[in-house]
Amino acid sequence: MQLTDSDLEIQPCGAIFDPITGEDIWISPALFRYLKMIGSFFFVSFSMLIVILSLMLVTLLKIWMVYNFQCTKEYTFHCWLSAAFLPSVLNTLSAMGLGAVYSNLVARFNAWENHRTESEHNNSLIVKIFAFQMVNTYTSLFYVAFVRPESHGLQPNGLFGLGKEFKDTCLDDTCSSLLALQLLTHTLIKPVPKFLKDVVIPYFVKLFRLRMYTSRTEATRIEAEEDDQANVLVREWLKPSAGDFVLWEMNEKIIMFGTTMMFASLFPLAPLLALMIGFVDMRIDAHRLIWFNRKPIPMITNGIGIWLPILTFLQYCAVFTNAFIVAFTSGFCSTFLADNEYCTVQNRLIIVIVFQNLVFGLKYLLSSVIPSVPASIKVALRKKRYVVAHIMEKGDVPHKTRIKKRTRIAKLAWITSNQRVQRGKKKETPLKNKRLLAED
Repeated sequence: MQLTDSDLEIQPCGAIFDPITGEDIWISPALFRYLKMIGSFFFVSFSMLIVILSLMLVTLLKIWMVYNFQCTKEYTFHCWLSAAFLPSVLNTLSAMGLGAVYSNLVARFNAWENHRTESEHNNSLIVKIFAFQMVNTYTSLFYVAFVRPESHGLQPNGLFGLGKEFKDTCLDDTCSSLLALQLLTHTLIKPVPKFLKDVVIPYFVKLFRLRMYTSRTEATRIEAEEDDQANVLVREWLKPSAGDFVLWEMNEKIIMFGTTMMFASLFPLAPLLALMIGFVDMRIDAHRLIWFNRKPIPMITNGIGIWLPILTFLQYCAVFTNAFIVAFTSGFCSTFLADNEYCTVQNRLIIVIVFQNLVFGLKYLLSSVIPSVPASIKVALRKKRYVVAHIMEKGDVPHKTRIKKRTRIAKLAWITSNQRVQRGKKKETPLKNKRLLAED
């Protein structure tokens, strides 16, 4: 959702002395800001509850259809459609619809909080959007992975205590395939509305603008086209806006990263599908930024900002999720211990603890071995600091640095001149051949 400058403008309520600049700065009282943040927190929490409620409604609809088609006695195509495929599609469509409504409202709530700086505004918006999208995307997957398995015993009297005929359970051997189907549906169906919103609809908007712009008399239209061929502003105006491109693309990629990392143990093809979709999406986004949409205003940043802590959070969640999937949902315990009698809750928890400690130990080992900054970059940064300090002290660059720079410029000039000479020789050769043929 795009907000105007007036929506994002800070509404000051008082002035205080800034000890750093020595001037008075306008601020909003802390009490008002905290009350607004609490209101936004309740809005986000209520939106998450709606997501969980929608999942429960889809589940009840599925149970009713299974009971109607009597799928407990025989498994037909209608049973597969009502018990497996249709709920996956409904969960995906519900997630996309709720996400679209939430994204339009959360921007207003975030502007209402009246943050002082743009970075605070963006960070708060990112946290709100990611928190909702995480619950919106992962709720149905966690439900299939941990609530539905019959061996977990979380539905002794059916869903919501409605009776044993309203049980929504699956056997240990079938839960993995159902989760794989849910992941496949999320991966393949979810990018379609985004593609329609980002590419198809703006394309028709561009055609409509172009049609309206050129709907005039023939002479005027030809004259306008000749004038507009070199008019970059008109061509850019005809292109649709990219919106908040970085925010939504980063959110989409990180949600896909979390889906791939958390449930890869039950669906090993998820990383391959994510890689293929990532390659296609990369080409589409590059085409959008270069040719299709208006050029966004570039902003200088030191990195990905608050997305890095979010990625770290997803990494820890992925380790714990995969540990519990391996110990409780998959058949690893019965295979490893060779008997289901030994697969008690205590032994499964031991598997979880050993698994996560091994993964965390390997992670910290690789982090200590692989430097966060390459050695060549460290040398370049040290050299830059040395040159800047030398300039500040003596007013000129170091002598050796100046000589290396002159040598590099001379090499580039020599290479460029050789390339020009070679191109000139290639052009002269056909002319000589033509002259020889004409003389003959």
